[in-house]
Amino acid sequence: MRRAEVSAVEVGRCGRTKGVGGLSTADVWTSPKAWAANSAGEVTAVQWALIAGRRVWPPIVAWAVLLGWGALVIGVGIAVDASRRQYVGLPEEQRPGALEMMVTVGVIFGLHAVPLAVWAGQSRWRARRRRRGRIAALRAGRIAVALGEIGASARVGETCVLLPDGAPPLPPPGAYRLYWLEPARRGGKPLLLSAEPVDTEETANRTHRRESDEDGPTDRRA
Repeated sequence: MRRAEVSAVEVGRCGRTKGVGGLSTADVWTSPKAWAANSAGEVTAVQWALIAGRRVWPPIVAWAVLLGWGALVIGVGIAVDASRRQYVGLPEEQRPGALEMMVTVGVIFGLHAVPLAVWAGQSRWRARRRRRGRIAALRAGRIAVALGEIGASARVGETCVLLPDGAPPLPPPGAYRLYWLEPARRGGKPLLLSAEPVDTEETANRTHRRESDEDGPTDRRA
């Protein structure tokens, strides 16, 4: 997806190097630049940085535990194989087997190392997977728009449009033209991009026309 052109000041504010902290409602939800970009099928640099979020580093502790476990198993195998030279006079079946020892040590220490690695790394792995999904949605560029409302949350009919992590507060309650980013992967959730206020009279007229269209065929059948 192509990002809308923005000034250098706005790019700096969107958090390329300092993150996305400190954004206000006017920076994201009610920005005229955001409305224009979203209606054209684009996102601003501020929206891109907010949805993509900060980089999530790999779970170093988890990988260290797993690599340490693997190194221990390989080291035991090498040590046992080297010690076989001391048993040259013994039959082959009486010599210690490197493979058997590696399996034994791997199972014993793996019962502790694997759960520890999963516990230490699951939050980072989950966060990295979510971030990859959001970036995939940004690159897919499927932006939807519909009349909705904002109260405690942003809603279009019965559907709730979620906010990105670290998003600023929503604008005041009322009727809005909501723009959101459709997920690109299975299980993803739509994320709000911007909210353009609409005239309440216009909204009421559209609702009335829609209800009239729905009631019209029923009246004719009656």
